[in-house]
Amino acid sequence: MEVLFRASPLPDTGLTGNHTPDLDEHNLSYNAAANWWEATGLPLTPYNDDGSKNYYPMVRVAAKETSGVL
Repeated sequence: MEVLFRASPLPDTGLTGNHTPDLDEHNLSYNAAANWWEATGLPLTPYNDDGSKNYYPMVRVAAKETSGVL
């Protein structure tokens, strides 16, 4: 990846610093110019952890208040 993008992010981390979707919670970033929350550059592949193909990987996104209430 370093040769192609001139970057070497940590394992399971994309070029923009966002983490590979998993069972842990990760915060989105607020884009004030666009007035929305986003997670750019997610490192997704069409394979599950067990090696089986998954052409349409999905993530769960939940909106919460700052107190953690859904």
